[in-house]
Amino acid sequence: MSKGARQYALLLGGGFIVIAVLAFVLMLPARNKLSAAQAQLVHIDGEIGRRQQRLRPLGSLTQRVNRLEMELRNASKTLPSHSALGAFLGRISRIVDSQRLSDLEINPGQLVIQGQMFRMPMKLTFGGTLGGVFAFLRELERLPYYTRVDELKIENDSKYTGRLTVSLGMSVFFSRDKQKRRGDES
Repeated sequence: MSKGARQYALLLGGGFIVIAVLAFVLMLPARNKLSAAQAQLVHIDGEIGRRQQRLRPLGSLTQRVNRLEMELRNASKTLPSHSALGAFLGRISRIVDSQRLSDLEINPGQLVIQGQMFRMPMKLTFGGTLGGVFAFLRELERLPYYTRVDELKIENDSKYTGRLTVSLGMSVFFSRDKQKRRGDES
């Protein structure tokens, strides 16, 4: 090989080496940034997975809240109107009679307005046997009215005759609108 060709080959080889070193030097920071970005991406993916795991119960909770809201809307549609109070009291009286309970006394409280409904608190007192009292409570629960027992006090007769005296504090809920609703009929 001639001297000129050798010099050309050395120059060409040196140029490749210089280009390779420059490429390596210039690419190394980019490669490090790429590796750091990939590691950060893996960390973020892991964090997203952990957060999704923690949020899974909220999905079912959200569904449950939506279902309960729907039930509440449907329940307010079946609330009897306030004019059904007489029918409700009539049904209470018939249940007392059918269970052979006696001395029924109903003391209504002050009508309370709560949003789109009325709440009528009342106190009932009556006497009867244990079986009759429990049958009364069971029938009260089956009535097509929304009721809440606020207080229940059952006292035995002082002579232990098997007769009980019941004091029942309760509330019954009615719709404020004038549409005929469930429970309006007597």
